[in-house]
Amino acid sequence: MLTTSPNTQNILTQVQQQMQHFQQTQGTYSAEIKRDQPTAILLLIDQSGSMNSNQKAQNCADAVNNLLNEVINISIKEDGLRDYIDVAVIGYGAEKDAQFLLEDGFMSLTQLTQNYISTTQKDFSKEIRGKISTETKTVKVWLNAVAKNATPMGNAFEKAFEVLEMWIKKNPNSFPPVVINVSDGEATDSTNDQMLEKAFNIKNLTTTDGQVLLFNCHLANEAQKAIIFPKNRQELPQNDKFALLMYDMSSNIPAKMHKKIANLIQEDIPENTQIVAMGYNADGNSFVKLLEVGTRTQFTAIAGKN
Repeated sequence: MLTTSPNTQNILTQVQQQMQHFQQTQGTYSAEIKRDQPTAILLLIDQSGSMNSNQKAQNCADAVNNLLNEVINISIKEDGLRDYIDVAVIGYGAEKDAQFLLEDGFMSLTQLTQNYISTTQKDFSKEIRGKISTETKTVKVWLNAVAKNATPMGNAFEKAFEVLEMWIKKNPNSFPPVVINVSDGEATDSTNDQMLEKAFNIKNLTTTDGQVLLFNCHLANEAQKAIIFPKNRQELPQNDKFALLMYDMSSNIPAKMHKKIANLIQEDIPENTQIVAMGYNADGNSFVKLLEVGTRTQFTAIAGKN
């Protein structure tokens, strides 16, 4: 496990100062999402050996597959599937370097529907006039549970930066991409200060509508209370350098998303409160909540389209 050394402390301090300068997320996050002006979701998935414990790899794969199925479902209109969202998935751990799991870069929803690896049956429950009914549907699978080797998170962030930079050049006026990184441990190919700088580079990418939003979710290793959407560093265990690193790596969530978070955590959020896009020691439910907040603004905009 690599940690910050005294020789790199000055670099870390400089990066943290830069992070503080850009701490307030800029932008309106109100660009219309349409076929000729899509938005994007990039998932970074830890597939290292430690993900084998507590069903983390399987729970992560299930959540990602559910998310991708939902992305497709909300984009189906009367005239068929509309390519409102581009999607990319990068896995890190299964191989020496991080790998794109769908194709080398972003793909449209039309391409996504054609590039699944299998299908499975899933039960869906809904309530109608007080009665709950269950319907079994066939859903697509894009990600299988994988857990082996080390944690080349640094390489995953480098690949993410490159593909995001190219996507923004093609879509300069779009609702900015959302990046969701899911891991259960520290990078094995980068020091903490290097990871902080890589995260800063991603968050500093912008469309005319705002900065890229970077969410980080640490999956639970211990039976401790999950911490999601912290408002300050003091909410995290101060003796856990990885928890504090993830806090510094993550974006501030734009104010327009605060109402959704307030509903999820069931507490009022005062005006001008800073909320950080991270989950620490997250269980399956907390992970799903983080995914939901990370994508809900786009989903709401798309669902409201005719």
